[in-house]
Amino acid sequence: MIVSDFHNHCVKIFDSQGQFQFCIGCAGSEAGRLNAPTGVAVDLQDNIMVADWGSSSIQVFNSEGSFLASVNTAGDQLYGPQGLAYCAKANQLVVVDTGNHCFKVYKCPV
Repeated sequence: MIVSDFHNHCVKIFDSQGQFQFCIGCAGSEAGRLNAPTGVAVDLQDNIMVADWGSSSIQVFNSEGSFLASVNTAGDQLYGPQGLAYCAKANQLVVVDTGNHCFKVYKCPV
């Protein structure tokens, strides 16, 4: 189970029994740090994609919590992303962009 923790600026990972395992991220604006994460999705390689509301970005981490990449939103900037859904067939990420009152679709970076 993967839970975004808005107020503690991290994503928490739990095992199938509900036992806490580890956190991904910590407060900050640099790559690999989070500022009010609001949504998560997992791809077919178990990479964890995180909607980071505070930095208006989508960051990707591997299943061990190491930062891999950011989703390229250049030319179609996010403003307050919240919900995420992964489309395996197209390898795309659907993002609810609350600040722009729409949803956007991006190619997954990994």
